[in-house]
Amino acid sequence: VRPNGTPESFEIVAGRRRYFAAKSLAEERGEGDPLPCAIMEDGDDAAALEASLIENIARLDPDEVSQWETFSRLIKEGRSIAEIAATFGITELQVKRSLALGELLPKIREAYRGEEIDAETARYLTMASKAQQKDWLALYADPEQYAPRGYQLKQWLFGGQSISIKVALFAIEDYPGMVVSDLFGEDSYFADADVFWLKQNEAIAARR
Repeated sequence: VRPNGTPESFEIVAGRRRYFAAKSLAEERGEGDPLPCAIMEDGDDAAALEASLIENIARLDPDEVSQWETFSRLIKEGRSIAEIAATFGITELQVKRSLALGELLPKIREAYRGEEIDAETARYLTMASKAQQKDWLALYADPEQYAPRGYQLKQWLFGGQSISIKVALFAIEDYPGMVVSDLFGEDSYFADADVFWLKQNEAIAARR
């Protein structure tokens, strides 16, 4: 519980169902045992969010969009990715994956939540720039157009060439373009294939 306005007033943050179940049982018996509880600091919204989500996770895993909404609020409250991971007993990568969904445009998130698009498509879209997401949404909204999904979407994002940084013959820090990380596939790709091949050919020539 946490204070709610006055010193004698508290609100339940986590355990509401257990409280009312115990209250109902006590009313039936005419007596009840005291329930242990922890009092949170007044105004500690981040702690309240954590307690609430932990209770929900113990009952049923929330969907990924719901996790993103909660984790992003915790970030705004000052929690770090490491702290969130430790609180919920998950890895930092899992937290980063959830937060990556927050980079999706709202219409894409809602389509994913409503199961209008599959998880693979949503995850590939986390690698898309905002401009690419808008372009994809335009295709998705047009019944006469085809919006690529799954692996085809990955190819569409990179102009037909999804080139992993693992194949580079040059130092990654020498690449002047943008590198896009795939948090769900645990790999990274060169955003500009033309720039990659320019640097790659330079590296090949230097080895001759």
